[in-house]
Amino acid sequence: MRDFRASLVVERPGGRLSTPLTPWQIGTEVHRNEFVPDARHTLPTTAFYSDKGRLTRKHAADPSQNMRLVVKKPGEAEDESDYKGQYRIWPGLLLLLVLVVGSTFLITKGAMRTYEARTARAIEYEQKVAGKRAIKDGKTDDRIIVSDDGQVGNPKSYSTSVTCEMPDYQSKNGQILAVAANGTEVPLQIKGVNWFGMETALAVPFGLWENAENGTTAYEVAAFLARNNFNAVRLPVSVENLLSNSPPQKGVINLSSNRAINGTTFISTLQTLVKSLAYRNIGVLISMHRLTNKKSGATWFDADLGVTQDDFLNAVDIVSSSLCGPDYWNVMGLDLKNEPETATWGTGDDDDFVAGCEKIAKVMHGNCPQWLGFVEGVVSTHTVAIDGEELDYYDWWGGGLQKAGDTQPKFTIENKVVWAPHYYTTAVAPQRYFYGDGTTADFSTYVELSDADLLARVEGTMNDMFGFLADDKGYALLLGEFAGLYTKDAHPEKTTKRTTDLTIQVLMQKEYAGGFMWSLNPESEYQYNPADTEGSFTEGMLLDDWLSPNSEFLDAFAPMDAMPNLREFPCFPVDEKGDSDCRSFHVEKTQQSARLLCLPLSLGLRVPVAVQLLSMGNWTRFGALAAAALLPLASADVETHEYAPGEEVVVWVNKIGPFNNPQETYTYNTLPFCRAPGAEEPEAHALGIGEILEGNELFNSGQQLAFAVDAPKTKLCEQTLTDADALQFGAAVDEHYWYQMSVDDLPVWGLVGKVMKPTDDREYLQQFPVGTRVLYTHKKYSISHNGPHIIHVNLTYSDVLTSIASNKKVEFTFEVVWVETAIPFEDRFDRYLEDEFFEHQIHWFSIFNSFMMVIFLCGLVALILLRTLKNDYARFAEDDAEELMMDGKSSLLKDDANSGWKLLHGDVFRAPPYLLLFTALVGTGAQLLVLSACLMLIAIGSSLYVEPGGVVSVGLTVYAFSSLANGYASGAFYHQFFYPRVSKDWIRAMCLASALLPTVTFVSVFFINALAVFYGTTYAIPFVTIVQVVLVWFFVSCPLAVLGTILGRHGAAKAGFPCRVNKFPREVPEARWYLRPPVLIALTGVLPFGSIFIEMYFIFASFWNYKFYYVYGFMLLVFIILTIVTLCVTIVCTYFLLNAENYRWHWTSFAAAGSTAIYVFVYAIYFYFFKTNMSGFLQTCFYFGYMGLFCFAFFIMCGTVGYLGSSVFTKRIYRNIKCE
Repeated sequence: MRDFRASLVVERPGGRLSTPLTPWQIGTEVHRNEFVPDARHTLPTTAFYSDKGRLTRKHAADPSQNMRLVVKKPGEAEDESDYKGQYRIWPGLLLLLVLVVGSTFLITKGAMRTYEARTARAIEYEQKVAGKRAIKDGKTDDRIIVSDDGQVGNPKSYSTSVTCEMPDYQSKNGQILAVAANGTEVPLQIKGVNWFGMETALAVPFGLWENAENGTTAYEVAAFLARNNFNAVRLPVSVENLLSNSPPQKGVINLSSNRAINGTTFISTLQTLVKSLAYRNIGVLISMHRLTNKKSGATWFDADLGVTQDDFLNAVDIVSSSLCGPDYWNVMGLDLKNEPETATWGTGDDDDFVAGCEKIAKVMHGNCPQWLGFVEGVVSTHTVAIDGEELDYYDWWGGGLQKAGDTQPKFTIENKVVWAPHYYTTAVAPQRYFYGDGTTADFSTYVELSDADLLARVEGTMNDMFGFLADDKGYALLLGEFAGLYTKDAHPEKTTKRTTDLTIQVLMQKEYAGGFMWSLNPESEYQYNPADTEGSFTEGMLLDDWLSPNSEFLDAFAPMDAMPNLREFPCFPVDEKGDSDCRSFHVEKTQQSARLLCLPLSLGLRVPVAVQLLSMGNWTRFGALAAAALLPLASADVETHEYAPGEEVVVWVNKIGPFNNPQETYTYNTLPFCRAPGAEEPEAHALGIGEILEGNELFNSGQQLAFAVDAPKTKLCEQTLTDADALQFGAAVDEHYWYQMSVDDLPVWGLVGKVMKPTDDREYLQQFPVGTRVLYTHKKYSISHNGPHIIHVNLTYSDVLTSIASNKKVEFTFEVVWVETAIPFEDRFDRYLEDEFFEHQIHWFSIFNSFMMVIFLCGLVALILLRTLKNDYARFAEDDAEELMMDGKSSLLKDDANSGWKLLHGDVFRAPPYLLLFTALVGTGAQLLVLSACLMLIAIGSSLYVEPGGVVSVGLTVYAFSSLANGYASGAFYHQFFYPRVSKDWIRAMCLASALLPTVTFVSVFFINALAVFYGTTYAIPFVTIVQVVLVWFFVSCPLAVLGTILGRHGAAKAGFPCRVNKFPREVPEARWYLRPPVLIALTGVLPFGSIFIEMYFIFASFWNYKFYYVYGFMLLVFIILTIVTLCVTIVCTYFLLNAENYRWHWTSFAAAGSTAIYVFVYAIYFYFFKTNMSGFLQTCFYFGYMGLFCFAFFIMCGTVGYLGSSVFTKRIYRNIKCE
């Protein structure tokens, strides 16, 4: 290629020339054409030709635009005319380009500024509009809806991306429970308000007329209630409105600011109003308040008002069928009839309210079996004795439930009654018991009571009317209506106001399920203010403008925030496949269910292990055992948990047993399930020693799953039930048998079957009557995966049920659905961890309280001991008898100096009795301290809740290696009493220390295991496993104990004691009762137990109530606190003992510190009877056997901590005195 200067045209191979791109060629194809010298190339408007080395451009239309492109050779002079035309085209095009780009930029920038300014003005306007209708309580709201059209707090609808299942609301054990389909129970206490209006002719709750002067919106009411911790609303309705279904009167609701409210009919208004409250997780109670729009009616029917029983039941049918289902999940039930003042109770007459409630509830539960029936009381006069005074009173309307203790409504569905009486103040009607002596019958003169007397009257009458129902912890009890005039109370001593405060106090103290105050509406009308003045007086939680809270009245209900189960109504979300996902809810008492078991159940402290030793299969040779035991900590999981598409995923079946007895489990095939063809001898899964000790036995289920490949409904096997099969399955269903499976090391749980209940779907009840035992014969797996990793496994029971009967043909099927997820593999176990339970605020508070106790106790101990010891040292230093006698006080000072702990210097370091046993206890305690600390640190430093049997495996490993600490501590302790001599019994001491805990454990486990073998449970430890553990102890633990003993005898033992021991022991004087060892031992353990009490609950709940314990950071903090508290209180105990001239402090300090374990065992007894539903001889033996063993080890560990602290303290104080 030749070199051209100023090359506009360059030569290409083959003698052809081509032109580079020039501005005038943009948008054409000219630059792609090739030009041959001395040849013409013609375009529609432009022609090129060669002219003596020049390439000339001819413009066909305009010759003045002709331009030549010149090719110059090196050395050839350039002519300015050769570039004629260049200067006229470049500037114009560039200027045009700049103008176009600049104009576009400026226009775009201006449009953006205009849009932003308009948007800002629109947002400002919408915020002003929203602020205008907002209830101004001064609190911020972080849940604001901004619609797609920019409106703030005025949604077009309340449809959300999350669908909530309709909970089964239940009333039992004195609580209201929201129960998910999978058995998750969420207890609820009610801090509610009444919001009336829908029972009137207006047919809409008051206050929704938002205008220029007053009124608000449904959105703002819900937000206001949520901000102030109200979690429920009672909505009164009327039979007339329900039957007519007429729309609300025009003008009483501003539909432009309540766009989500559908005012087409009464029912549509009610439905959308319920949805607006559901957005803030506020529950709704529908009250059958009035028969007509103007009259309440004395019973649930009234001929004078033209409302029959059939009319009332039809209205109940309408409301219960219209508000039941996932769209109205927050409706908890129906107040069956408001204030049936002329009805009777249990008489059997037509106006018997008990029978009436049963009729109403039957209709209600026919449409919505999940609802509760709220039952009010009737009215009559009664007498109650308060402080020795007989007082006559008249029931508040709806308040008389005196006969409910003997006669109660019996609904077709259990656990559906809620007592909902009313209790008001004297503003409604003056009651004689609100006033003192001197009050006239017409209340023209009244005497107000003191706070104490008024409280006694309020509590006494409440208890007599209905409060006694809360004592038996049966059906839940709440107040359907209460409160009254508050800020406008005209009594000089505010009797009405105080009555409201005291009513709240009583319902809190008696643990009611809450109550609904009357009312939100400022139009709430009362008839007396004060008692001698009759009229019309109004007051509500909101002021007359519906925009300003009645702050003082609102604050009166703040004490209810302390109710332990006050929370938002729980939304149990349902995924896109219709399965309930209940992971976010704390489970108080897990019940059996027919749907989904996605709860984080676990058997004991199942934790994953990043390091797992002793996890080989059955060891057949001793060499393999020793090598495995001596391996350093290494990764236990040899599997990659990665799958290729279509690769087999094994479903392992594990154990099965009654739900209430965690340790009464059997192999899956204990029940006569049929097996898949070819799986008559199922493949067993190799298990580590930790898994075996946790009672796991895994077998291949025969269900063929392929990774990321959906499987339709597939037949696994079929069988015909024999008499024995039917008997076994029936017994398993009665005892709520559950089973555990494992998929890629993820646990899955399910129920064998259930007994049909009235609460079940009606279509099933048509096939299977109530009481029929049915099997779940179809399993649907919903498996989430992220790439090659399995993340979640959900087991859902479909609607396939089969009754249990002899000669019944049963077909077992399964199907699989795979779902993509973005959850990383590292977080896949998080769904099993109940952070709301373990990281609850009370857990943090308990840690903080214990920490503050440590600071206080340490400071107190330091203050007492330093000041006391300082004085003791000062007196003891005055040993010059001649100088003392010159004072004339020698006798007194000698006696003073020769008293207390100082006199014991020749006996305080005397060897304790049963030295060999004491040595073994100290050595074992040191080993347990090291074991506990190491195990917690390992758990904190790695994810110890993934691999089955992890904690047990790691615990055994650490225990084996911590025998070094056992030998060191016991060797040093024993040798110090003989130094510099050598004791011939040091070997016996070493053997006893090494064998003490294993021997006690072996004996205890032997009897428990014999019982497990007799019952055939999976917790029966195989003989091979026992041999493995014994060999590890013998060949790993014992040699390390020997090594530790040698180090201890030749190391720490040389320190010796600061004082010589006298040849003959001194006599121990009689001490006061509170300084005697048994008293000191009993008292010393109280504070350490108090520091760990809360953590014991979480640990017990994990081990015995199917939870995964993972908060080892909490455990470590509590462990440190326990150690410090134990040290402090034991040192104080030892000082008191020595000061009483009792030198036998060794066993006392050990037992005093170890007495914490006694309190733990007492708490374990309480936990068994009141926090679990365990039963049966086997489970009871397991529970108390292992809890006894745990408390024994805990006694040794705490005792060692206390003794070591006391030993250091004793050596320290005697080092600073003169010893003869």
